Amino acid sequence: MRKAITLALTFFVIVTCLPVVALAQESNGQFANNPCAIDMDQFWDGAKITKKTNDSITFENTDVLGSRSENGRTYTDNVSTTLSVVATNDIGRKEVAALSTSNANKYMEKSDSTYTIRIYTRIYYTITTSNGHKYLDLTKVTGGISGGGSGSSLGNGISITKNSCVANQKGSNIDGGISKHTTTFSAPYSQRSWEFSLPSSWVAVEDLPTNVANAVYTVKLKRTNSNRSVTLSNSATSS
Repeated sequence: MRKAITLALTFFVIVTCLPVVALAQESNGQFANNPCAIDMDQFWDGAKITKKTNDSITFENTDVLGSRSENGRTYTDNVSTTLSVVATNDIGRKEVAALSTSNANKYMEKSDSTYTIRIYTRIYYTITTSNGHKYLDLTKVTGGISGGGSGSSLGNGISITKNSCVANQKGSNIDGGISKHTTTFSAPYSQRSWEFSLPSSWVAVEDLPTNVANAVYTVKLKRTNSNRSVTLSNSATSS
């Protein structure tokens, strides 16, 4: 599954958590300041490198949660995850280089959050197969930020000035009509994790290049007199 990921900064780390490791205290309307917990061994087993530069490396993973058949249709529940690491300095660049080697697990365990900020998101969605066509229906989005400091302060003079996510489900749908669903979720700057569920009234859209089923998470970060914006787009479409 292809997911478009935009990294609009040069000195931060972006992490999308594993679906198999739950963030502590996640619930609708509730937030937690717990860091993003990742079972690195399990992540590496299914992760693939999708992008690499001198300052960053990006991994992607998709997990099937289960499937069922009803009334001639097949429903498959999925969760899409991403892990991107961006260097903050020379130490961070060494970590990025190590992540592409067989020693990645061992090196990552020794990494220091002083040099990394982690911004993560995951999308839960159902694929409905009907009459040879596939339709996508977002059900839940989770995400947040982890790193040094506390609240909106991430340490090293870095602070959060925007923390919001937009979910979209647009295009030709399973009922033969056109879906134009969108919703925006904004979290307090001081909160490190969040989640929101999508309305059951949303109608699944067909898996086509012209349709949209995604979540776009935007975080703005300020460091002294400079500002950086991070946009992470996580898409359920296969093309």
